[in-house]
Amino acid sequence: MNGDTENKIIWRAAAYDFREKTADWFWAVAIIALSIAIASIVTKNYLFAVLIILSITILIFYSIRRPEDIGYEVSNEGLKIKDAFYGYKELNNFWIDRRHKTKKILVHTNKFSAPLLDIPLPDEVDEEKVLHLLSGSLKEEEIKEPLSHKIMDYLGF
Repeated sequence: MNGDTENKIIWRAAAYDFREKTADWFWAVAIIALSIAIASIVTKNYLFAVLIILSITILIFYSIRRPEDIGYEVSNEGLKIKDAFYGYKELNNFWIDRRHKTKKILVHTNKFSAPLLDIPLPDEVDEEKVLHLLSGSLKEEEIKEPLSHKIMDYLGF
């Protein structure tokens, strides 16, 4: 469901680009996790071993889960992602990153819990209208994706 009016643009997109994991990926994750857990047990750090096993179990369950389809909205008042609304007073600057399979709108916020919003921008959404709405209230300034995002993308998350 894509739509737009003079003052807002609404679209739905997957929360992130899903990549199918191979059996080799799962084996590598399991071997690394078990090695760390065994090393923790050898050094008598049992709580860390339990934490590693629990973390890897959760990681594997999330890695096979398909992304949720989320509603996005850009308007004169701010950004809406699913049920969360970010007024322009909470936002600092934005950048449209075109280097990925799906373009992204990166937005710096002044919130500690969500300092960088990463919003997918599918091809069917009019990029010029989004740019016009955002640049009316925010400064367009290049935002580089954090190294942690690049590493997670490389590892297939």
